[in-house]
Amino acid sequence: MKFGRTNGGFTLIELLVVIGIIAILAAILFPVFARAREKARTATCASNEKQMGIAILMYAQDYDERLPDSQPSYWTSGCAVNSTAVWSATKSLGERIAALDLSWQGVVQPYVQSKQLFTCPSRGDLPWADGYTGYGYNGSYWGGNKTPCGGTHGTADSKSGLDNYISLAEIPTPASTLMVADSPINGAPEVGDGDPSDGEGITPPDQQGPNHLPETRHNRGYNVLWCDGHVKWMNVLQDRHWTIEDD
Repeated sequence: MKFGRTNGGFTLIELLVVIGIIAILAAILFPVFARAREKARTATCASNEKQMGIAILMYAQDYDERLPDSQPSYWTSGCAVNSTAVWSATKSLGERIAALDLSWQGVVQPYVQSKQLFTCPSRGDLPWADGYTGYGYNGSYWGGNKTPCGGTHGTADSKSGLDNYISLAEIPTPASTLMVADSPINGAPEVGDGDPSDGEGITPPDQQGPNHLPETRHNRGYNVLWCDGHVKWMNVLQDRHWTIEDD
């Protein structure tokens, strides 16, 4: 004599139980998978910044131990009048890319293998090809206004005629001084107006609004490239990490 069910099907209650278990597992595992994916992106971003640090220091070796500026200003005529902003979402694609070529990314780009390096994997909507990047330079140390007469980009040596670039020797605590970090401002509608705290520059908490702070896009934190070349994930930065005086 046979006992139990006479067919191999599931009852409605059993199906609901299975569906419920799957839903619970999905609710638990999906955030884990998302964090794991973001962790991988964070590692790629950190590698990008590490290579940027090497490129910036190579640039410094070629220019009397001086670092590139964050974003130059255009001098359209003579040496006294600064022109209008070069960083604006209302500008054409060609104008935005031309501005990138004059920025710190542009001057160190010959020292890296690809411009893709300047695109954070968590901000793939900010590619160089569209005239944007996802990283910001220290806007307190390295401002603009170092462009020589004639509208060309200066280099960090006496040839530029404006020898006021920051040298590595002027940074007393490079291991705790920010050089580059994840930045949101380059994807904002208005990307800057020549102020070193705009555009590629990022500033300490006491100087600008939230759009000028490092962007916490990596599991509620951001990668920071320090002036000694090491990269570290952070979720809190202090004013002393930006300026010479506060180091």
